[in-house]
Amino acid sequence: MQPGWPAAPRQVGALDTVQGTVEVSVVGSTAYVATRAGLVVVDITDPTAPRQLGAHYTSASANGISVSGTTAYACNFNGLRIVDVSDPANPTPLGMYDTPGITTGVAVSGTTAYMAAGAGGLVIVGATNPASPVLLGAYDTPGD
Repeated sequence: MQPGWPAAPRQVGALDTVQGTVEVSVVGSTAYVATRAGLVVVDITDPTAPRQLGAHYTSASANGISVSGTTAYACNFNGLRIVDVSDPANPTPLGMYDTPGITTGVAVSGTTAYMAAGAGGLVIVGATNPASPVLLGAYDTPGD
């Protein structure tokens, strides 16, 4: 959509992603796209002609994406996937953390990931060492 025109937004470009887009996180001129097949990295320098730079496909749909520095944090049905995106053409898996519930969203501050884990509530994971993330805390939210 063209920014600056909230009363009449219009599409200026598009890129077909594998199995559809679920969520997007933008850092500078790069879009990190959570898809039903995993993570897709897109150059959006020219919004009229976005182009795929690279991808990291997973066995489950990426439900959410957040980026901190050169590290992407993707959540999926199994938990958190941590991916090095310093080379956008070759996203490289660094580590993973399985959650007790289906994760549907992730927010990151520094190397700490905060995940909405369905019946598992709020799950907080530290990734100071991305190859071996650790549970920092959890909060059991009411309901299912």
